[in-house]
Amino acid sequence: EHTLTVGETTADVAPGVSQERWAFNGSAPGPTLRGKVGDTFVITLVNDGTIGHSIDFHAGALAPDEPMRTIAPGEELTYTFTAERSGVWMYHCSTVPMSMHIANGMFGAVVIDPPDLAPVDREYLLVQSEAYLGEVGPADATKIADERPDLVTPKAGSYPFVSHAMVDAERGAHGLVAVAE
Repeated sequence: EHTLTVGETTADVAPGVSQERWAFNGSAPGPTLRGKVGDTFVITLVNDGTIGHSIDFHAGALAPDEPMRTIAPGEELTYTFTAERSGVWMYHCSTVPMSMHIANGMFGAVVIDPPDLAPVDREYLLVQSEAYLGEVGPADATKIADERPDLVTPKAGSYPFVSHAMVDAERGAHGLVAVAE
């Protein structure tokens, strides 16, 4: 069970560059959710924002139009799905214009482990994002439509630790394998 609360926040997207972000639980992108094949997820979306928002879970197998519909400020909606396939899936706000909501930070990852996943020493999950900077406020809709991001970054900001952490990993037969520090 998870509660995702929607709201607006201002965050640094690069050193010295702030932008209005539309966030799940104060974070853009939203928190990473994790489960196993067969787990049932009960997600409550609470809209503390100033405009309508919704949620679309690619890990679920339902059309988002009704069970994950747009809700007005002050409303909440509970959505339930059972994880039937393993993988790393996106979730995002699907309120029109969807690209504006995603560009403002309303997305995250759901990791669904297969039942026979072997233990690992270390994992890395990189969530790539673009920032379409406007004069003030949220993302610039024209830049989004033209697919002209100002920044392409992991986790929607400037995170120098990502490259340093990855230096300690090497590629193995099954992807990245951590090396002793």
